[in-house]
Amino acid sequence: IEDESSTIALVLEHATFRIGNGRPPEMPPETSSDEDNNDGKEEREDDNKSTKSSTMDLSSRGENTTFTVSEFTLSLHRGQVLAVCGPVGSGKSTFLSGILDEAESLGNTHVAKHGQFSYAPQDPFILNQSLRDNILFGVPYNEQRYNQVLDACALRPDIEQLGGSDMVQIGERGVTLSGGQRQRVSLARAAYVQASCVILDDPFRYVEETVNSSEN
Repeated sequence: IEDESSTIALVLEHATFRIGNGRPPEMPPETSSDEDNNDGKEEREDDNKSTKSSTMDLSSRGENTTFTVSEFTLSLHRGQVLAVCGPVGSGKSTFLSGILDEAESLGNTHVAKHGQFSYAPQDPFILNQSLRDNILFGVPYNEQRYNQVLDACALRPDIEQLGGSDMVQIGERGVTLSGGQRQRVSLARAAYVQASCVILDDPFRYVEETVNSSEN
């Protein structure tokens, strides 16, 4: 029987993450009447109640200097799929950055990661090396695993367009890839590692619909 704790990939407790190092602007002193102050007090009390009852509060703070997402408590097992949804600017990428230790942790934040993590960002990072090197990213080459990843990420047609070889140099000093090709290379890199947890930050934005369906 497998210990349940050994299948856990990620645990968050009261996680609050912030990007940016500015301080929120100070508010000017209030000069309103007593009646206005009472109305404002009631509004603030309502806001506090709303905040306390929310377990996943996404909010921007400051004047384009800081962005904070707060109060995430969850556990994620290997093999589970968790989708973080919200409108543009709601803090999804900040949340992922916090898990990856690339955002500041605040308060009583506790993050426990078990095993290896891989990541496919919105804007893929491409080395000025071969296509294969960009996928391996320093991980030892395993032919069977590598071929499985090429098929899963629909990279075979791209290799054909590059002359039929995955050893051709890509990047600024090599062949320039389209947005969809760059994203597929990034996905292949994340998949090849065989990590306990794979974090995908909107990786299908520039991927063609037909390829998107096959990868899903």
